[in-house]
Amino acid sequence: MPKLSNLILKPIYYIYERRLYSQIKDGPVPKHVGIIPDGNRRWASTNSLSFEEAYSEGYKKLKEVLIWLLDLGVKAISVYALSTENCAKRSSQEVHVVLRYIKKGELRQEVKSRGKRGPKIHKERLGGTAYR
Repeated sequence: MPKLSNLILKPIYYIYERRLYSQIKDGPVPKHVGIIPDGNRRWASTNSLSFEEAYSEGYKKLKEVLIWLLDLGVKAISVYALSTENCAKRSSQEVHVVLRYIKKGELRQEVKSRGKRGPKIHKERLGGTAYR
C-alpha cells in the first residue's frame, strides 16, 4: 500500500513540474545543466526499500529529467553520478550497483533516439581502476 506521503506528494510534484516548465518554456534555455543525484539512500530508508530499489527509482527519475532537458533544447548535461568520496564511504556492493546503471547505456540510447548527438561519457579513474 502506498504511503500517505507518496499519495500527497505525487500530485504536488506534478503541479511543481508544470510550474517550472511554464517558467522556462518561453525564456532562454540554459546551454549547460549540471546534475548531482543525491538522497537515494535517504529515500530508500524513508520508504523502507533497499538501496538497489532506491537507485533503480533514482535512475528512472534521472532518465525523466534528461529527456525533459533534451526536449527543452539543453545542449550539454553533466551528471556527477559517483565521486571518489562516495566510493570510499559506500560498500563495494553499493558502488557496483551505481556503476551498473552508468554502464547500462539506456540513457545513451535515449539521446540518440531523439536525434541528438550521442553523449560524451567521461571515463575517469576511480581508486586506481579505470571504469569503462
